[in-house]
Amino acid sequence: PVYYSGGKVYYGKGLSVSLSSRDAVSGLEQINYALNGSAYTNYTSPLTSFKEGDNNVYYFGSDNVGNAEKTRSKSFIYDISAPVTNSVINGIKYGDNILSPKTTITLPSSDNLSGLNRTLYNFDNGTDRRYGGAINLARLSDGDHTIYYYSYDNVKNEETKKSLKFYLDKIAPETSMQIDGDLCEKNGIKWVSTRSVVKLSATD
Repeated sequence: PVYYSGGKVYYGKGLSVSLSSRDAVSGLEQINYALNGSAYTNYTSPLTSFKEGDNNVYYFGSDNVGNAEKTRSKSFIYDISAPVTNSVINGIKYGDNILSPKTTITLPSSDNLSGLNRTLYNFDNGTDRRYGGAINLARLSDGDHTIYYYSYDNVKNEETKKSLKFYLDKIAPETSMQIDGDLCEKNGIKWVSTRSVVKLSATD
């Protein structure tokens, strides 16, 4: 894969550089090349070993009577590292990732070479969606969930899928009241005395 940006060219995994030359009279003797400042050597097969980042190939051909062409060069950036994506919980969080429906999840990503192309995510191994900003959880059902996420860069390096488990709590607590002691109910109104005790309890 190849990607062009800002006057630079980026290549991904599987890169192979071939050199060719021809001479119509005495014929080609050899092609010489130097990679990233190394000594010139005779070209015999495609180049496949590069350092990640900036690379420079210098090369020239010579014929059988000693004529050598002007040195040519090719500069490119070799990118074989995937982007890095993280998950960030924004808003209400309790205990071991118990989240509110008002909470959102963001997926910041970075790529140091060819740049981020896209980030994908899904809930509970569902259909992948393209990430475009803070993810709202309100449409999910109450209970346990897992968000899976990963990114690609511009030369198709794919990040290993990551995950974040959480429990979405959409059900409000239930509160009950109990009156111990003097109690009289009339026309829907409860009457108590100063001796009465009101107890409140809640479950969630």
